Amino acid sequence: MKIKIYFKNFIKIYIKYSIHVALAVVALSLVSAYFLQVKLPFKLLIFIFSSTLLGYNFVKFTTIDHYKLSQKILSFSFFFLNGLATVALLITFFSLNIKQRLLALAASFLVLLYGRTFPFQQTNLRNQQGMKLYWVALCWVIITVGLPYLEAYKPNIISLLFWSLQVGIYVIVASLPFEIRDMHKDDQSLKTWPQQVGVQATKKRGYGMLIAATLLLLLFPYVSWILKCTTILTQLLLFIFLWNSSRTKTFYYSSFWVEALPLFWLLFVELFSYLSIGKQ
Repeated sequence: MKIKIYFKNFIKIYIKYSIHVALAVVALSLVSAYFLQVKLPFKLLIFIFSSTLLGYNFVKFTTIDHYKLSQKILSFSFFFLNGLATVALLITFFSLNIKQRLLALAASFLVLLYGRTFPFQQTNLRNQQGMKLYWVALCWVIITVGLPYLEAYKPNIISLLFWSLQVGIYVIVASLPFEIRDMHKDDQSLKTWPQQVGVQATKKRGYGMLIAATLLLLLFPYVSWILKCTTILTQLLLFIFLWNSSRTKTFYYSSFWVEALPLFWLLFVELFSYLSIGKQ
């Protein structure tokens, strides 16, 4: 019984402290690296993990009202974790090349604009009507596609644009179960898709975007069969998760399972690659 309680508390902390989403961003970055045919140095992966963790915790614990966590949750472990992440971020930042540093600073600025209201703003980006999805997708694309792209020796702008679109669509659709779950918790001024058009119409938009992404994937010539298969498989899982999403789904449905899809995506890529090598 005690083991079950400890495990449940661990999972809550693992999700609420943004460890889960940070690992998901690292996994998606590795999938992007596979598409771009580059090898990401370990220091870059640490930077991506620590910057994502700090960015999400900054937004969660300073700006989002429905994350009203008790003082018990905001414990020493929370500050210790973020302290370690800050140290790792500072150390690894200076190992990046100059273009990656500039891109990382741009992403950090977007996160600040997203979470806080500055004197030159009427409201932060998160609270601007209908903008929440697009800003989240943009930040994910910058980190998971832009930083790996700048590791390429001979970067291909066409490949960059194509994969940015693929990842952007994925992030938008993967955000919809969260939007549906929180449609009554979010301020009505946010004008999220479920608030504007309802749950079913939101799902239909997501289905349409996934179908469009799949068609583009099949038509684009510079994608390996492994990445095509694994991407379509991941999109199918996302389709199922979106189909089953509702306002009454548990916290873990979106915050754990939907958020874990990039981890499954990377696992599929590694598994298909291993099987492909084994057949040779």
